Amino acid sequence: MAVWSKVQQKTLSKRLDAEYYQPKFLEIDNKLKISNTTNLINIANVSGGKRLPKGETFSEQGIPYIRVEDINNVGYIDINKVKTISKKVWSKIKNYSIAKDDIVLTIVGNTVGLTGILQKDLGISNITENCAKISSKSRNIQNEFLFAILISKYGQLQVEREKVGTAQPKLALERLRNFKLPIFDEYNMNNIVKIVQQSKRLFIESQDLYQQATELLDKELELDTLEFEKPINYTASFSEVITNNRTDSEYYQVHFRQIEEHLKKLNTLSLGTICSYIKGYEVGSSLYTESGPIFIRVSNFTKHGFSFGDSDKHISDSTYNFFKAYKPNIGDILLTKDGTVGMCYVVDQEVEGIISSGIVNLTLLDESIPKEYLALVINSKICQMQANRDCSGALISHWKPQDIRKMKIPLLDIDTMQKINDLVVASKTALRESKQLLEQAKNRVEQLIEKASKKDN
Repeated sequence: MAVWSKVQQKTLSKRLDAEYYQPKFLEIDNKLKISNTTNLINIANVSGGKRLPKGETFSEQGIPYIRVEDINNVGYIDINKVKTISKKVWSKIKNYSIAKDDIVLTIVGNTVGLTGILQKDLGISNITENCAKISSKSRNIQNEFLFAILISKYGQLQVEREKVGTAQPKLALERLRNFKLPIFDEYNMNNIVKIVQQSKRLFIESQDLYQQATELLDKELELDTLEFEKPINYTASFSEVITNNRTDSEYYQVHFRQIEEHLKKLNTLSLGTICSYIKGYEVGSSLYTESGPIFIRVSNFTKHGFSFGDSDKHISDSTYNFFKAYKPNIGDILLTKDGTVGMCYVVDQEVEGIISSGIVNLTLLDESIPKEYLALVINSKICQMQANRDCSGALISHWKPQDIRKMKIPLLDIDTMQKINDLVVASKTALRESKQLLEQAKNRVEQLIEKASKKDN
């Protein structure tokens, strides 16, 4: 069904493309014509980042360098993923720094508009050229308030309207600087700031708890003291090639052999012994729809939960109901087998959708093994390296069912496994509450704008 927008010539901006004047954009534009609205540039500094100099790369230790992929789907920076650069590299891009509570917004690529706030002090750090840094320059307006507006529909629809390009979308800094932002009374702004600050505290708590669980697991499995050799070359015997039915050299890399030897020292069971599983279903692109239940693919998946966005695929209600046996329920253990293999997640949120064939749903046969412990150990390097070894030598990773079943799962005493499980559960609870608070802040921003719009009109 065609949608029409009538626009007077005097209201035309520098953009003449019809998409720019879609009804949803005109509606947002009209609602932001309230009396206390200003352009972002009037209340904040907006600047770009810097790419690494030609020929330079990341270092194992050094100064944090925040990239697009470090902004998570919650609204914060995934500090554990952040890469580092040497002081030598930093000296060449030191003018593009970022500090605690600065806002990072992606301006290039398919995730244009993804917004995060740096929740921790990382000391000296930098950001990529694919992101903009936003920080308040007004004493009366805090970054948390700006952040809440930018992640609300009134911020995100301005991103959608102002970006250009399809294959490689871009948002010009000048257009970002001209975003319209409402200014509320001190009471309401402070209330929104407090909600975001509490969300930040819970997110940090969630990360700390997860880190505690990871460190305890590594200590118990003695992974914290395991050092990997880096030989110039390595060999494999003919009998190994025959036994493993693998002739690719990657399979016999020394670090894979070290993990194999380390596993022999531990109490392990194969995944196929402790779990059964069913593979998801591939509905085919012909059954995709513009809206409806989600067709959950590997790209929607992280070890911390589902990640949904504009590039999601949907299916009709009738297709969903027909394949409802593949719907993930709370408590299900999901594991990726194609593309990014070996990610494991215990479902802790209700979702209307079905899983694709690149994901398997595990069912524990031994209830003495806590679910979150199993997921954490599969996500740890001792299991990730097994998955990587199985899938090495391929352009596109496909984890074979027989290899999934053979993966060795290290087991600890019941009390220790339960302690690790409880830490992960507490981490996920804090994360869920953090998300809920951000939703509350967004909703409050939207309510105040709509209330002011009705009053002014």
